[in-house]
Amino acid sequence: MQQPLDRDIGRRLIEDIEQLRFQLVEKGMQYGFLHPSVQQDSRDLDKLLLQFYKLEQAVVPLEAKQK
Repeated sequence: MQQPLDRDIGRRLIEDIEQLRFQLVEKGMQYGFLHPSVQQDSRDLDKLLLQFYKLEQAVVPLEAKQK
């Protein structure tokens, strides 16, 4: 029963990652990649990516066990 929730969370994380990545590039092009706002977006993106990878590591072994 946990799987659909994990997949929904994963999809939402992917959407957030893509949105923040786009924002990061746009701001970087406008203000420069060393601007504090761009640097903060980069840190936020790193956090989202780590969350996604942790979720992926937790879900993939579950799927392998079910086969």
